[in-house]
Amino acid sequence: MISDVAREMVISYAQQLAEAKHNEKGAILNRALSQLGWGKDKFYRIKKELVGGSGRKTRIDAGTTSQDMESLTMLAAAGKSSARANGKTLLETPNLISILSENGHEFTSASNVNRLLRDNNMTAKQAKQDTTHGHFRTEHPNHVHLADASLCVLYYPPGNKKGMKVQKYTTMQEQYKNKPEMLEKIKNLRVWRYVLVDHCSGLVAVKYFECAGENQQALYNFLLWCWNKLSGSPFHGLPRYVYWDKGSAMTSKAIKHALSCLKVDHIAHTTHLARATGAVEKANDIIEKLFEGRLFLESVNSVDELNVASVNWQNAYNANRLPRYNAKHGRHGMARTEAWLKIMNTEFVHHLRAIPCEDYCRYIFAHEPENRTVRGDLEISFRHPVVKQKLTYSLANVDGIFAGLKVLVSPLVINDECKVLVTIENQYGEDAIHEVSPLSLDRWGYRTESPVFGEGFDTKQDTIIDTKQKELDHAAYPGMNDKEIDKAKKKKALPFNGKINAVSHLNELDLPAAITPKGSQFDLPTEFVPTPAKPMSPLALKRAVMNALGRDLEQADIEIMSRYEQVFTEDIEAIVAEISNPKPTVLKLVNN
Repeated sequence: MISDVAREMVISYAQQLAEAKHNEKGAILNRALSQLGWGKDKFYRIKKELVGGSGRKTRIDAGTTSQDMESLTMLAAAGKSSARANGKTLLETPNLISILSENGHEFTSASNVNRLLRDNNMTAKQAKQDTTHGHFRTEHPNHVHLADASLCVLYYPPGNKKGMKVQKYTTMQEQYKNKPEMLEKIKNLRVWRYVLVDHCSGLVAVKYFECAGENQQALYNFLLWCWNKLSGSPFHGLPRYVYWDKGSAMTSKAIKHALSCLKVDHIAHTTHLARATGAVEKANDIIEKLFEGRLFLESVNSVDELNVASVNWQNAYNANRLPRYNAKHGRHGMARTEAWLKIMNTEFVHHLRAIPCEDYCRYIFAHEPENRTVRGDLEISFRHPVVKQKLTYSLANVDGIFAGLKVLVSPLVINDECKVLVTIENQYGEDAIHEVSPLSLDRWGYRTESPVFGEGFDTKQDTIIDTKQKELDHAAYPGMNDKEIDKAKKKKALPFNGKINAVSHLNELDLPAAITPKGSQFDLPTEFVPTPAKPMSPLALKRAVMNALGRDLEQADIEIMSRYEQVFTEDIEAIVAEISNPKPTVLKLVNN
């Protein structure tokens, strides 16, 4: 704030500056600063507040910057990557300028960089702001239930020798992040709060479990407890959807399998997005303040006592019966129990689905889906727990089915139809779940939908394997229909019209030249080593030839034999043949 005198002086000098010529403004400004005792920036700031405008001429390059935007973006991204969950940013602008300047980036002053970050919505504070979000609505009670598990500050260590327990709660010191040994000492005594909210009516259900951590058994027990009729409350029944976070218990196979068998779709929201299930997060806050806050004034001595007290509180809260407290829901203006009872109206009552017996609920939680192989008739068999006998199910109309496919089968017990859930992995690696009814049989055990012999044929539609095989056949035999392809196959016709060069091109291959190495000799036993042959002596040769001819040798015979230097036994036949059929002597005419 400034005085009235200073205000009048600023207004007077502002008027003088507006009317002064260009070379007179400096003197007027100096006189004003001297009398007011201010700096130039403060004078122009106060002047702008009082009379508007800074009085300064707009720069020609106003709105532009010499700062490289790529470097600015790099700095903003580096700062964002160093942000911690508690909101603290480790790398601030001066430090980032120092680091990035040594990595080929150039920057103006730190103050100018910070201004540019603000102008371009790139500051660390702006990066931490929540993303925009939308809303969804539910059409009736039990349409969507939201569930969540939270660690409670309460725990119950063993008390005196009589086995009594004393209520305690963790202090800020025990919850301090850098002293985990404090929580480690009481991890098996901690109390977990499980909360469920009916999204349409806002009705709240809460139950406490004493365990070391969030687990699927406690979650499933809590869901069964909620969906059965609660003591003192009309709330009960299966929802169409369950919406929760991606906790380990919520995404366990046993939980997902059991909910699928109960025909309850389970949807998990994006990680670290508690706002998506805001109703149950708000319910946790309400329970902490309106119920658990009471325990600091009047304690309970066990988890069982805690649950008894919580049931009494939630029934009163949902019915708007807390003394001198308005617990009506802000959205619809009714008590939560009153709003939930709208499900009994004619238009909604068909959405009230009672939960099956506890034995079946425990069965589907403890038993994993069973593997089955699709038979050639596209059927499977499964022993259903309702009738306790094997039933047959046809998968002929299921998308993506083919003989030999491995499927997962789970029983479905919502009524007496003995249906099953068949899970098939599609081409994208996602599980597709199909609800299949058992085949009906006549008194002879035949399928009632099968045609009577002589009146028709039981032909199945083509599976994806059949379809693909036909496509391949048409590719191999172009321009032919199915019958023509069958005929071509029977006649052993060449596929692709014989245009595929499968063998003849082998003659044209350019094989690499190679020297064949000589292999080492195998050492054979003496009895298997062949005796090297010896040439016949002249006397033995004459005897062998005489025996072969059956007569004495003549001079011509001896001359033929003399042509051979070394003769072996196998050569005798050729020598005898030459002696028996001598070449005729060619006579030449010689002119005198």
